[in-house]
Amino acid sequence: MPLVIEHDGVQIEFPDDSLLICVDETGHEDFVEPNAPFFGLAGCVCGAGDYSCVVDTPWQVVEQSFPTEMLPLHASDLQPSKVGPDQFAAIDHIFINGVFGRFATVAKAGIENESTVPMPQLLEQQTFQPMLNTTPRRTGSAKSSCLSRSGLASRSRKAAAASVCRAGRGSASSRTRISSGISR
Repeated sequence: MPLVIEHDGVQIEFPDDSLLICVDETGHEDFVEPNAPFFGLAGCVCGAGDYSCVVDTPWQVVEQSFPTEMLPLHASDLQPSKVGPDQFAAIDHIFINGVFGRFATVAKAGIENESTVPMPQLLEQQTFQPMLNTTPRRTGSAKSSCLSRSGLASRSRKAAAASVCRAGRGSASSRTRISSGISR
């Protein structure tokens, strides 16, 4: 059964053989936040058919250990003075025992960018190229959708991207497109 994500009346259907690459950004791309002098992309990777059991259900268990006024959880709110040992243990459990892939790419203020590529696109390349290099190449159709912390967003918005590749049954020499979507 395909994974269906709905937000603001828009539904996107992901076949079970799709690869979900869920990305969130942190910091500011122009390094203008004094308390967060960095910009980064991080996220997780899993199969659409596995999403419910490896991401959604375990995350619901984590959220049950927090008071409702702290939901949805955001890393910047998880201060030791506000989070107890049982809550940290619940978070640790999902990241230690989770069977999904995780990744992150971060740049700090003051980094010298000698390329002509703007920093957000440079980080995007550094984040996604290794995944593209290790993802099996198969024929099939590719879908791309943007997800933000609040749900689906238009591709023109500055938002984290979720890229999806439907794995087909083509030859190993065929190549499937996987697109990312951080847009300026």
